[in-house]
Amino acid sequence: MRVYQLSLMGRRRCETAEKKTTVRRPREVEDGLWERIAPLLPQIKRNLKRPGRPRSDNRKVLCGILFVLHTGSRWEFLPQKLGFGSGMTCWRRLRDWNDAGVRQRLHEVLLAELRAADLLDFSRAAADGLHVRAMKGGAKTGPSPVDRGRTSSKHHVIVEAHGIPLAATVTGGNRNDVTHLIPLLQAVPPIRGKRGRPRQRPERVYADRGYDHDKYRRQVRALAITPVIARRGTEHGSSLGIYRWVAEAAFALLHRSRRLRIRWEIRDDIHEAFLTLGCAIICRRRLRDTPCQEPLGLLVAVGLVQPHSRDLSTSTSQPDEDGSKPCSTSQRTASMLRSDHHARITSRSTSVP
Repeated sequence: MRVYQLSLMGRRRCETAEKKTTVRRPREVEDGLWERIAPLLPQIKRNLKRPGRPRSDNRKVLCGILFVLHTGSRWEFLPQKLGFGSGMTCWRRLRDWNDAGVRQRLHEVLLAELRAADLLDFSRAAADGLHVRAMKGGAKTGPSPVDRGRTSSKHHVIVEAHGIPLAATVTGGNRNDVTHLIPLLQAVPPIRGKRGRPRQRPERVYADRGYDHDKYRRQVRALAITPVIARRGTEHGSSLGIYRWVAEAAFALLHRSRRLRIRWEIRDDIHEAFLTLGCAIICRRRLRDTPCQEPLGLLVAVGLVQPHSRDLSTSTSQPDEDGSKPCSTSQRTASMLRSDHHARITSRSTSVP
């Protein structure tokens, strides 16, 4: 009989193959994500005169789309034993859902939930771009200036202060970053979730030297946004990287999906659908993993952490009783682990004769 070993985050490190249920595969659609996608999907009425074969289940088809997104495999190589339908069925369903605006509305719904949970910080934003190879060409491609003129595309993303992507677009590889700064800011949708007008513009936007141009600084100020852009010709060490790194972290999370590392789609709308779907997955994971009550409760249940008098479910936005700055859930978890470890060491030292 194996013993469950728990890490600091409450994940099971070893368990039998029959009971391995804690690790969810990336291609599997969790119930929380499906509850948000299902109302957005278009309803197709079946022709009773010519019914034909029944349509594949939307949830299984979405699993097939996520399988291609995460593994980077070709559509025709989608394994039939998984039960997700054929690759062309998944491709056509992704095309139809993209034409119906499902991927953009899904991203807006998740952003609204994040804002309602006080997980979006509009005090600043960061913008950046990244080159990707375009193996088959197509629209929104061009010769890459950093890859010997090979055909490539460029991913542009803007994130809020914590690295949550607000918008992502695709352009040709020969497009300058600064020329796409204004369209990227305008691509941020109106984010609801709180009473009042939807929020769409951050207070400040940070960018690297590739966005250094006075003309576009004036255009950014015209949108009531303060540009904080590094100047060319100046020495490194402007300390702006402590705010811009969240955009690079967002690219790292997006490119964990192999389909986004190299562009294989000839149609640019299909590649943009994959990119926006990757942003929606990041938002869903942030919304699901931020509270951290379940791992902490598991640690308390097994006796690795002693329960404290302070309520762990208290929101981080409420101030402490002593008026100090409220800490996050992860900080409280680390503090509890340190105090429990100190208590155990003290008890051991006092028990030694």
